[in-house]
Amino acid sequence: MRLALTLAAWGLAACTATGPLPSSAGDGGAPDLAGSSAPDGHAPDGAPPQDGAPVAEVGPPLDGGAGSDGGGPDLGDGLDAGPTDADPTDAGPPDLGDDGPPALQVVALGPQPLRTPLTVRLEAPADGLLIQARGPAEAILGVVDVRGPDGPLVGHSGLEGPSRAVPNPGVATALLPNDGSGPLPAGEYRFTVTAIGADVADTAEVEIWISRGAGAHLRVNVWVPPALGIALDDPALDLFAAALRGRVAALGVDAVSVAVQGLPAETDPVVRMNGLRRDFSGLSALAAQRPLDTPPGVEVYLVEDILDGEQRINGFAAGLPAPLGWPDTAASVVAVRGVLLPDFPAAVADFAQHEIGHALGLFHTTEPFGDRHDPLDDTLPCPLACDADGDGVLFARECGAQGQGSPPCQGASDNVMFWTLGGQRGVSAQQRAVTRRHPLAGLPP
Repeated sequence: MRLALTLAAWGLAACTATGPLPSSAGDGGAPDLAGSSAPDGHAPDGAPPQDGAPVAEVGPPLDGGAGSDGGGPDLGDGLDAGPTDADPTDAGPPDLGDDGPPALQVVALGPQPLRTPLTVRLEAPADGLLIQARGPAEAILGVVDVRGPDGPLVGHSGLEGPSRAVPNPGVATALLPNDGSGPLPAGEYRFTVTAIGADVADTAEVEIWISRGAGAHLRVNVWVPPALGIALDDPALDLFAAALRGRVAALGVDAVSVAVQGLPAETDPVVRMNGLRRDFSGLSALAAQRPLDTPPGVEVYLVEDILDGEQRINGFAAGLPAPLGWPDTAASVVAVRGVLLPDFPAAVADFAQHEIGHALGLFHTTEPFGDRHDPLDDTLPCPLACDADGDGVLFARECGAQGQGSPPCQGASDNVMFWTLGGQRGVSAQQRAVTRRHPLAGLPP
């Protein structure tokens, strides 16, 4: 359970295997990101942050197209603007105009100190918020202490509910709500961006994406390094792309486009990382090979191998969820072993579907040790009581794969986000609602 221990330490999302099908993995528990490194006076669990938190100014609506700074969308001049020079306590609500708020909107706070409460104000209800903060690549960042008009959303460690947020390498992300609840009400939302360790970073670039009526379209960029030995015109890639299109649509997006593209010849087809040592440089190196002029989407890399230390894994989503507009970061990478593709293109699409689910904000329905479940009401948990062989690990066959078994174990592994394959690929209504909230699913074709 090498990777499960890695993920328990750092709260990252992955699936692992030593053969064609995953056999051990887990999102695990997240570290207490706020904990000892928080300054005096930091808000306790569920308490409102300190008064006087900076209030964000609302930036321009998304107008589509690819930017020139790394393939992100063209957000207009407002994205580059830092926080207002005025006293934040005197800042009034942003003027969203007489025609109402746009479907997708960005709030750019610019560089902000870590461990300091920040505020964004919604003048109209929203389907979802994506809070993201970019720091040093070697840092592990997270969003904690999120509180809305109706009370706490995410607690002090990131794992207290009702919604959750786990840390990622280099980029903190939180997609809210992710507990199956309805739209977010208008009002003030306060949150804190923090990092593991007191010396890894002092500031981070903070953005908030506001989505209303998203879920219409998702682009999936599939990247193939030449050293993988699979030509871009290989029929297996066409079969994979067709299968992936259907599987991603099943996650809840109305329309899915899959673009298969090549990477530079020097791209290393083997991804090496070490979660226990917080070393995700292999993912950063892979993301750096992505051409800058590519339209934004979920970034899927077909690779020869993915190694976490000595452990081979079949898929890894470094961001839960992935950020938008920062494709050159490790947190944007969805890596999938592509060596199986010539013989099993549909199986590789299964791996990719699960990891894309993480990138769009979905947690495992049940973790391998049965100690944690997703925050949704309409997915079946598999309790540790289902561990028939007593080894402490819940496998698909023990959790009612293919509808077998009896409650509470029956059908619990028949969900695409169960931690390992073997069951049916079911997707619940609340899971679809979460994925549709990610702004990546609201970009124009």
